[in-house]
Amino acid sequence: MVLMAVTPIVYSPSQEFIGNDGQWSSFVIRVGTPAQDFRVLPSSGSSEIYVPIVDGCQRDNITSCGPLRGAYDFNGRESNGFLVNSSSTWHEIGLYEMDARPDLGFSANALYGLDTAGLMLQNSGGTTIPSQVIAAMASPSIWVGMVGLGQKPANFSEFDNPQEGLMSTLKNEGMVPGKGYGYTAGAYYSKSSSCADTRDWSRGRADMEQEIQKP
Repeated sequence: MVLMAVTPIVYSPSQEFIGNDGQWSSFVIRVGTPAQDFRVLPSSGSSEIYVPIVDGCQRDNITSCGPLRGAYDFNGRESNGFLVNSSSTWHEIGLYEMDARPDLGFSANALYGLDTAGLMLQNSGGTTIPSQVIAAMASPSIWVGMVGLGQKPANFSEFDNPQEGLMSTLKNEGMVPGKGYGYTAGAYYSKSSSCADTRDWSRGRADMEQEIQKP
């Protein structure tokens, strides 16, 4: 019997702060093929990945709207948001209400689909995961994108089975020891960035799940 250790994933921050209600330490998510990069914030309340879609900036006519909402340049040009037609791996599902926080005023519809997602910038060694639930949002009620760290799967009428989120996919594929994570928020005033990793912080569970029995 051989014991194999599953190493937690360390999700390094972008070293940039973003937000329309304060300066929040952000992370980078890659979406699509070829990858389009976005600065996002972590969300514990959802398992989905939110990114701004180009339609929102075109409608609101805000200067530098895309970068303000977290979009990096794409194909050598300033991006106003996710270009679904530029991704060869985009599988459109349809318009649905976002799994956000309507009790806090964070409620909007988004164009949902499945696409490849990756953690951190290209060539950084960050994990890449196919067929993740992507919510492409135009509404400014949710200004910047989010990477969902929650456990609740997404349900769509187009599929017979619930669609697992990022953390569940990583666990099911044996890429992380558990579905838990640790997160430290950065502080803009001290210029310290945030950090996240996928250790399971429940008592005793991390050590137990890091040992995988293989005959």
